[in-house]
Amino acid sequence: MRYKILTQKAGTAVKTDFDRASEELARKVNEAIRDGWTPKGGVAVGRTAAVEVPHLMQAMVKQE
Repeated sequence: MRYKILTQKAGTAVKTDFDRASEELARKVNEAIRDGWTPKGGVAVGRTAAVEVPHLMQAMVKQE
């Protein structure tokens, strides 16, 4: 089994845009699904330590 995490930046440290970020992450997830990957769990939200920029993340798995 292979594992990867898709990420999408959700704006900047000053302004967030979760609507745009969620649409872009959905596009990435749908593309990965077409390539044989399966989402594992739900979407997570995290921030980078240095500049507090929010990111959306989705874990994906693929059977080999």
